[in-house]
Amino acid sequence: MSSPHPPPGGGALLDEALALIGSVPGYEAVAAQLAGLRARGRLRVEEISDRGTASVWGVITLGPEAFEGGLVGLAETLVHERFHLTQFPLARTVSFWGGVLTWTPVWRRLERPAYRAALDFLAALAAARPELAEECSSEAESVRAAFLAHYGAALGDRIGA
Repeated sequence: MSSPHPPPGGGALLDEALALIGSVPGYEAVAAQLAGLRARGRLRVEEISDRGTASVWGVITLGPEAFEGGLVGLAETLVHERFHLTQFPLARTVSFWGGVLTWTPVWRRLERPAYRAALDFLAALAAARPELAEECSSEAESVRAAFLAHYGAALGDRIGA
């Protein structure tokens, strides 16, 4: 576990998380995109109450909570937030109003595919790095539990589930 206040810019743990993502087959481009965001000042570490956020302007902001789960948790958060950058810009609007109209959590439609992308990454990481399989499994359970707690629905294991 790291300190409650991550170093400015994320420090060595952020470097390690980017390298870990890039070491997983199929995630090299994701790591390169995240490294590019960081180089351009669009991957930030700030004192926010969320684990992480992705803006419609293409900026990922990580909060202290993202660093509390260690290397695997940070890598998973980066993959999750980066997924949001690939979503259709009006997905936030559709998710919000869809939730309002159906009386369901307003961000559920927006977040479900990002949480699933995180689970897919954790499965790929566990397959590529068997020594991290137990930690990946624990993190995956945390991802599922967080989705259930925040959005009132089970997540499912795979994209398309």
